[in-house]
This record gives sequence, C-alpha cells and structure tokens, in this order.
Amino acid sequence: MKNINFLFKLSLCIFSCCLIYGKKQPNLIVYMIDDLGWNQISAKQATMGTYTGSFITPNIEKIADQGLSFTHAYTQPNCAPSRAAMLSGQYPARINNGVYIVGNLNRNRKPGITKEKAQFSGPSQSEDVAPEAVTIAEALKKNGYNVLDVEPPPPGLPENLHQKFGFSMYSARYGNIYTVRQLLQLAQEVAGEWTPQNYIWEKGGKYFDALRPAVEPEGLDSSEEVLIHRMHHISNIKNLFKRFNLFH
Repeated sequence: MKNINFLFKLSLCIFSCCLIYGKKQPNLIVYMIDDLGWNQISAKQATMGTYTGSFITPNIEKIADQGLSFTHAYTQPNCAPSRAAMLSGQYPARINNGVYIVGNLNRNRKPGITKEKAQFSGPSQSEDVAPEAVTIAEALKKNGYNVLDVEPPPPGLPENLHQKFGFSMYSARYGNIYTVRQLLQLAQEVAGEWTPQNYIWEKGGKYFDALRPAVEPEGLDSSEEVLIHRMHHISNIKNLFKRFNLFH
C-alpha cells in the first residue's frame, strides 16, 4: 500500500519531503491545491483569458511568465483521486491506481441520486495507490534525486510497518502537516519562539502527542515518554532545517 497521504494534505503544499538536487539536476516544486477553480489564479496563460480579477496570485504569475503553461488536461473530480493520479501518473481506471473518488463510487449522497434510484453500481476502489506502482518520488530517486530523512525507521522495523508509525513518508515523523499555520508553529517551536500547550492526550491509559497522534497509533505508556519523543522530534526537525536545500 502506498498511502496517498504521501502527497500533500496541505491546502497549499509542495512535495512532502526534501529533495536535494544531484549534479546539474533542477529543483522540482509541485503545488497541489484543494478546492481551487482552474481560473482562480491570476496567471493569464493558464486561465486562457477567463481570469475574473477576484484572485491575485503574483508568484504563480511569475512562474507562468518564466515557464510553460499546460491549458488542456483532464483531472479528477476531487482531492483523493487527484493525489493518487499525481503520485502514480495514472488515471483511476488504470492498473495500480483504482482511487476513483473519496470513499467509494456508490456513496449515493446528496445532491446525487438515491441508492434506490441508482441504475448501476460503480466498481470497487482502493483508498491507496498499489505497492506495485512506480510513484513519481521513486522515479525521481532513480534519476539522481535524494530524500533527506532525519527520522528514519529504527533497525528491525519491518518495511510494511513503516507508514503505520509515521516513517518513510516525509522528511521527519510529522504525522502530517495539514495547514500553513501548523508549519509556522512547527518552525516557531524549533526556534524556541512558541511552546505547545496541553498537547498530551490520554485515552484508555495510553498517551499521545496531540500534534501528531498517528505516529504512535497504539499510544505510549506515560506522558513523560510522550515528552521525550516530542523533544527528540523537535531536535531532528532543527537538524532538518539546517541541512535542507528546499523544504517541502
């Protein structure tokens, strides 16, 4: 299973790892933005003259002015299949993808038709890109790009358990960074400018880091252990900030 969380859960985000360019390799930056209309940017090349003036995106304009705009393409109807297609380079109906929509094609929710009125059932689907797929990240690594991982999995942890505990997904065990605000708070915490409050959760006698609860899905035995893990994580992030060429 290749979890599509690997690709972008930020509203505005870039690759979820740090790419250190090899010899004469350019840096690649990918923006993938949820819930954005195709002409809700101010780059005239990409919007083909339909830009209304309601949105101002000067940095995207600069990219368009200095690069190439693709104006005719097919994309998916919502977030999960778009991420899966970007990750795998394949549309949903292709082998190793199979992510058609969020949830499944037979949700029968409003404003669509009811289950009783439906004349057919859609095919079953996967929630993740298949392990056999060659992802864009894997293709880049084979072509000279490297990933800076400051929190690699510990020796002996089976590969099929890496993602369960937040390893091998990002450049550190973030759990996930959903918003720009979270990214800013993380940077401020690393710099000693912000301290999270009440971030230790207790449930069923187990303790979790509320800022990244998924990295220890079964919880830890004490709040002190959560604190130790948090301090280790922040130390690694500080190392990351010192070493990267680009942060994603």
